[in-house]
Amino acid sequence: MNKGKETLRGTITEKALERLIAEAQHAEKSRDSERMRKSLNAIWPDLEVEPNIPETDSKTAAELLRLCGFFIGYHGHLTNKRDYQERGKDLLSRSIDLFESEGMTEEATGARINLAWRYQQQGAFEEAAVILDYTKATFKGRKTHPLYLSIEMCEIVAEIARGNVKEAIRKIRRIEKAVIESGDEVLKSQFHNEAGFAFAEQGDLVTAESHHRRAAESGKAMGNERFEAISTGNLAFVLKEQRDFEAASAEIEKAIGLNRKGGHDGFLAHNFDTRAQIYFDQGDYGRALLAIENALEIFVMGDDFAGLTEAKLNKSKILFKLGEVSESLLLFADTVSIVKAKVSEAAALRYAEDYSSLFYVHAESGYKKEVAQFRKHILRDALTKSGLVFKTAAETLDISQAMLSDIVRRQFPELFDELGIKKRKSRKV
Repeated sequence: MNKGKETLRGTITEKALERLIAEAQHAEKSRDSERMRKSLNAIWPDLEVEPNIPETDSKTAAELLRLCGFFIGYHGHLTNKRDYQERGKDLLSRSIDLFESEGMTEEATGARINLAWRYQQQGAFEEAAVILDYTKATFKGRKTHPLYLSIEMCEIVAEIARGNVKEAIRKIRRIEKAVIESGDEVLKSQFHNEAGFAFAEQGDLVTAESHHRRAAESGKAMGNERFEAISTGNLAFVLKEQRDFEAASAEIEKAIGLNRKGGHDGFLAHNFDTRAQIYFDQGDYGRALLAIENALEIFVMGDDFAGLTEAKLNKSKILFKLGEVSESLLLFADTVSIVKAKVSEAAALRYAEDYSSLFYVHAESGYKKEVAQFRKHILRDALTKSGLVFKTAAETLDISQAMLSDIVRRQFPELFDELGIKKRKSRKV
């Protein structure tokens, strides 16, 4: 090894390089972006240029490339920097090649998982799936190994993004015990956040809330405000779905404060999106529009295409409710084209289904039948959005729960089968 290798900061010795790697790995484990930045500063003082990897053995160079690739992608996602994900992917690909040339299969697996995350954080789930399929097929370790659990975590994220919620929950239940027993607070926090997403999508809001609260606890245990902010923002969304708007607003403002303090614009954009949805669900479309504009101002500066398109979809729905139907349709068309190009066809279909729920299609079937169909449309929409919870749907419709149950049972009993609602037996007197 050339101990006299010059860096932009001066001479780096073998001992200093070993210390640099150890410090960067420790910061990576706790996802401490600032500490990781300081650790890598000796070989990478200017993030706008390539890192200055010293002349060293292939194993050390591979780990340095992996650490730099992980950091630039992670930092870019946090701060919403354009092209940082692409640069991270390039550095990680180079590290994988070096690890494999040295026969370091476990290290190459870790780098591949990092690479898959980079794709997922851009919303490119299909590309990530190809990497994960190969990584899982070639992994020889135990199914309780942290690397295997990380592969499963990536797959859970992808299943949720594709709308395969049942498969995501099946995987969540399969790895839950191993994740909890792993003692890895980062993995636990990630697990609880993704589990919260999955159960919220399924309509099990109580379980979703529980997972997001446990994710926040893991973040606090690490002393990591970023993890706390993520979990708090996710909790706000679940509370919104439960129609506890006061609590949801308090949690999202807390998350916004934490992300502003940390300079984490990437997550701040998601917080503004959630704030917009809280206003939207309360019918305050003017404030919802202001909040979603705040989100979009940040998203357009970075590479989070999944977040960008979600915010565009939400803006199109807000515009529709404000009566700007033509503008809403044009924005939705633009959104779908981005989703198809940057995310997936499946995501585009889900967006179309979500957006189409705003419309009632006039069937010209006669006054009585048309009115009945419109009433059914309103009931179906309220029940679907409430996660099939009659109490919540009734509050949305501004009627009593008993009245809603009676209307559905007597006038639209087919909704029980269509929505998969279990009928309660009538009590005989």
